[in-house]
Amino acid sequence: ANIKSSEFHLNWFSGFSAAVNALDNVDARRHVNRMCLASGIPLVEAGTTGYLGRVFPIIKDETACYECFPKPAQKVYPICTIRSTPDKPVHCIVRAKENYKLLFGPQPEESMLNEDETVEASTYSEAASAFRKGQKHRIDDLLVGLFHADVKKEKYKGKAKPLSFSPAQAPTVSNDDRRVWTRDECAAVIKSVNVTAKEFDKDDEPAMLFVAAAANLRCANFDIERLSYYDAKGVAGNIVPAIATTNAIIAGLQVSQLL
Repeated sequence: ANIKSSEFHLNWFSGFSAAVNALDNVDARRHVNRMCLASGIPLVEAGTTGYLGRVFPIIKDETACYECFPKPAQKVYPICTIRSTPDKPVHCIVRAKENYKLLFGPQPEESMLNEDETVEASTYSEAASAFRKGQKHRIDDLLVGLFHADVKKEKYKGKAKPLSFSPAQAPTVSNDDRRVWTRDECAAVIKSVNVTAKEFDKDDEPAMLFVAAAANLRCANFDIERLSYYDAKGVAGNIVPAIATTNAIIAGLQVSQLL
């Protein structure tokens, strides 16, 4: 159940001698922290991030609480880096998500790739506008505009190389999501994927297929290492893999603190 549900009220918390957290998000952790402080019961807080982990007890009027520690802010990248000077796969993932917002989102003008109508439209912008209006056959124009014609512009100062594509079969992720796709396979994915979600969600396979393929082609433009579907999904969703041994050690330390 959801620990923030109204059925788990203050009296419910007060019925326990202590609480041990094993939660997966900051909002729920803050809630339990406040409920335990209000009910006066000790809380053993813990968390893991990859190979890192920590455990600390929270006791009212004796220790610092969960919200006494600042939480790291989500990483934000400069628009100029995303638009023109990427040098890491994550920059290309972010741009691909902006592509998604521009092509499929309910408010494409919110995409950082949306161009002012007062300036001369790029090849990609014109194709994107036609695509949004239902001209799905313009997908080839999108590919040419985004990964060939527009990367030849002066703003890249020769750092980007235009791509050309040959017919290929779009790969599937059901059996092999760790293999890095070729450029032609990425282009085939973009041509064939049937995107229906208006908001990007890493767990929506068509949406993630589009973002992974578009990001890898952007990586190819700038000679940046390409990612497998699995790795692209981790970056796009800010996923840090859970390590079983780390979780076991931290859980053991929690029990020690509880005792």
